Amino acid sequence: NVGGLCVSAGVPILVAMLAAAKDLPFEMALFMGLGSLPSFIFMPLVPAIKKKVGKKNMFYIFLTVAIVGMAMLYIISKMGPVKDHITLVYIAQFI
Repeated sequence: NVGGLCVSAGVPILVAMLAAAKDLPFEMALFMGLGSLPSFIFMPLVPAIKKKVGKKNMFYIFLTVAIVGMAMLYIISKMGPVKDHITLVYIAQFI
């Protein structure tokens, strides 16, 4: 899981810091970190969830949650300036 966090959040932040001419915004680092955080929370629970609901239903549950999160990000992006709704963006990214 630490390797996944480094690849999905750490490496892009490092590349942005090295390649960017200006400082990396804190919001970008937070956004990338929130996208990786659920894997640390839910991956250890996968065997218990699979045992409780079954493999196929677990797939459908996780797929539904992912679609809801992506739909939230899309809807929030169409609501106006993202800076006005940054908390909603962070919640949707965590989902």
